[in-house]
Amino acid sequence: MRSAFTEAMDVFKDVFFYSQQLVVAELTHEFQKLSPEQLAVLLLLDLSGSMTSKEIAQFQGTHKSAVSNRLKKLQKKQFISFEADRYDNRVKHVNLTELGEKQMQLYNEEVLSYFEELFSDFQSSEIEQFTQLLGKVRDRLKQHSPVSKEVNKR
Repeated sequence: MRSAFTEAMDVFKDVFFYSQQLVVAELTHEFQKLSPEQLAVLLLLDLSGSMTSKEIAQFQGTHKSAVSNRLKKLQKKQFISFEADRYDNRVKHVNLTELGEKQMQLYNEEVLSYFEELFSDFQSSEIEQFTQLLGKVRDRLKQHSPVSKEVNKR
């Protein structure tokens, strides 16, 4: 017999997988032209703020060269900019530009609108419970994330 926790983790993986598919399929603006990896960089910067390319590579579990290519493409679209570290000029921080911030706002509004429609039949108490549980999961994951610890050291 499967444990309740195993079943919960299977549901969590399914939610993660299907929500990613739906979001990518439903996007109607500029983000359709981005690769999922480029979009992930923008989402990460939107959530975490300024990061180095090394931190982004660690978070995405990929090589710095792959991240560098993504960043070049995002810079060309004027979604991101680079800023030298105030203590070490060799270190460059990646930031959303004003255009990048506006695009992320549009993205967030579009995703929110889609999911509000999709889950419009949920009771407010169900949404509240869902939010509380996901908040606990998020906080625990962030607490144990090596990338989160690295970003918070600054």
